Amino acid sequence: MLDSDTPVIGIQSGLDHTLALNSKSQIFSWGLAADEGRKPAAMAVCDARIKQVACGNAHSAVLDQEGNLYLWGANRKGQLGTGYPVPTMRYVEITRMSGSRSG
Repeated sequence: MLDSDTPVIGIQSGLDHTLALNSKSQIFSWGLAADEGRKPAAMAVCDARIKQVACGNAHSAVLDQEGNLYLWGANRKGQLGTGYPVPTMRYVEITRMSGSRSG
C-alpha cells in the first residue's frame, strides 16, 4: 500500500489503470487489470531499480536505472515490441537499447 512516509516520484495513467513509483523503487498499480482494483497494490515487476513508469491504453512499461525496458499488457497492436500481437501479464524485457542513455 502507498504510504505517506515514502514519497511518490512518478505517476502515469492509462485508459483504465494507473501506475505509481515511489522513492524506494516500488511500483503500485490500480484500475481495471490490478489485483485490488480500486486500491493501489504493490507490483513485483522485476528485481531492477525502477526509475520511470508509463501507461498506454491497456499496456504498461517501466524503465530501470540501467536503461532496460519492461513492458506488459494487451499488445493488440504490437505495443510490447515482441514481434507478435499476443497479450501478456508477465513483463517482456527489452535490454538496453542502442543509443539509450541511463541517467
